[in-house]
Amino acid sequence: HGVDLDYTFGTLPPSATQADQDISREMLDYWVSFVVSGDPNDGKGGVRAKWPKYTPSNQVLLKLEAGKTEVIGDDYRKEAIQFLNKNSGVLNH
Repeated sequence: HGVDLDYTFGTLPPSATQADQDISREMLDYWVSFVVSGDPNDGKGGVRAKWPKYTPSNQVLLKLEAGKTEVIGDDYRKEAIQFLNKNSGVLNH
């Protein structure tokens, strides 16, 4: 936890790669737009992928990756969640 803070606040070390700087700039654009307008997709800042609203019928995440930020389904951990739900009685002490 906290590994993203340098990206979020634009405080990467001077040794940061260009890819890291690009991701930081993109994160800052999303956060500033959200803080100012309540919408991370307000059209201000740099050109970036639309960050769709997460809803029960639209379970998607925004995957920030240098040069290829994309929207992905929130199912990459589906099997692990099913395991935890199935075994909650055993795991709940």
